[in-house]
Amino acid sequence: ERTMGKERFGITLHPFGRSHTLRSMTDEPVALYRAGCEAAAESAVKAYVASRFGSSTWDIAVVRGTRAIAEGGGRSFSLGDAAGMVQSSRAVEGTMSVTLAPWSRFKDRLSKSMRDNLAYYPRKLSREVGDWRLVTARTPDEIAHAVESLIALHRRRSRSNRGIPHWDHIAGNVEEAFLRAWMQRMAARHQASIVMLEIRGAIVAAQAFLEAPGCVSVYYSGYDERWYDYSPLTIITAEMIKNAAERNVGRMDF
Repeated sequence: ERTMGKERFGITLHPFGRSHTLRSMTDEPVALYRAGCEAAAESAVKAYVASRFGSSTWDIAVVRGTRAIAEGGGRSFSLGDAAGMVQSSRAVEGTMSVTLAPWSRFKDRLSKSMRDNLAYYPRKLSREVGDWRLVTARTPDEIAHAVESLIALHRRRSRSNRGIPHWDHIAGNVEEAFLRAWMQRMAARHQASIVMLEIRGAIVAAQAFLEAPGCVSVYYSGYDERWYDYSPLTIITAEMIKNAAERNVGRMDF
């Protein structure tokens, strides 16, 4: 970007896809392709990217896709015809999937440290705090109430200085409205749930899950950082794994 409209006054580097400093845009646009058309869509995107060099204000493009993985996972890097233009492509990692099994067998496959943690945190919570329970919302009415806790706790987690930093994905009214309506529609199809940790009558952590035939996927989450030392999301995720295995769900996607 030419700063202040002047060629040599200064150059500012912005994420790909951002027009200028006063108009924000995601730094990595996401496209949804019709199943069976992925290769044609990828070719169309690459052709469009190539056609824009020389006529647009940007001169670097990175194209990601699964095809690079099929070709061996290497990273290609080539200079284009236009001076200073660089086009690169790189493989994108897929979702981390875990094959589920009955709880006793599933635990046996985990590392010793993870098995210890799964037993340690619930005991620590009971010993130091007292009574607690996990509450699962599944129906549209239950989800309607639970999603409010999820939104509030997700924001608290994003502002927390403890643990790994997390983005606030429910940043405003538009995101809130979408999440409320969409989660209820998913609940009506029996494809959504929100598992919450309740301590002393207050919801202190929440994790949303989405379901498709044979698979449950981890979705947005949040917690009150005052309970960080009890690893509430570990307790919740373990409960969902147990529940999914009991229902013969074969896979969990993270």
